[in-house]
Amino acid sequence: MNFEKLKETARKYEQKEEWRRAIEVYLQAIREFEAGNDPVPDLSVYNRIGDLYLKANEPGPAVQAYERAADLYGEQGFYNNAIALCGKILRVNPGRIGTYLKLAHLHARKNVVIEAKKNLLEYLERMNALSQLDEAFKSVKEFADQFPGNKEIRLMLSELLRASSRNAEAREQLVKLANDLEARGDTLGARKTLARLQALGFQFKYETVQAAL
Repeated sequence: MNFEKLKETARKYEQKEEWRRAIEVYLQAIREFEAGNDPVPDLSVYNRIGDLYLKANEPGPAVQAYERAADLYGEQGFYNNAIALCGKILRVNPGRIGTYLKLAHLHARKNVVIEAKKNLLEYLERMNALSQLDEAFKSVKEFADQFPGNKEIRLMLSELLRASSRNAEAREQLVKLANDLEARGDTLGARKTLARLQALGFQFKYETVQAAL
């Protein structure tokens, strides 16, 4: 049975409110295009499966379906769709902490820095509440490295590290920022960043830091 026929069958089960049977048919449809039998996958099916799991009072599998859909939409550049699905995930399970980090990635790809920073802060706060701040900072550092052109996020990370008395790590982030700016030809920005380091009490000779660039 081809993909469209499977979807039609699933919709008939939906009309009868036979949620589990509808899910099973939709899952079969997904297997069809994941196996390459249907060259144009319909990503909305993942979202639909999530909705049906909720109707069947199964929030766990619903969240997994939404996460898969968000990942696939993000991979294909449909960031707004992915962001909307992350919103669904958090409505079902507000404690899904990794979703805040995923939202930060999606907003950064859209170059919406305010929302990216907002979600990074939420992620850090929730991880801190679980006494997992080391792991959280590791993830946010990796995040900053993936978006080297985003000066505001690197500065925010440095400030948060300083606030947590992680001065050596804060210094490292500012040196990385200076490095990124220098690599992009923004010598003035790099010098301002190094001046910021000195103003924060990090003592060193300019030539020493310049060598790190």
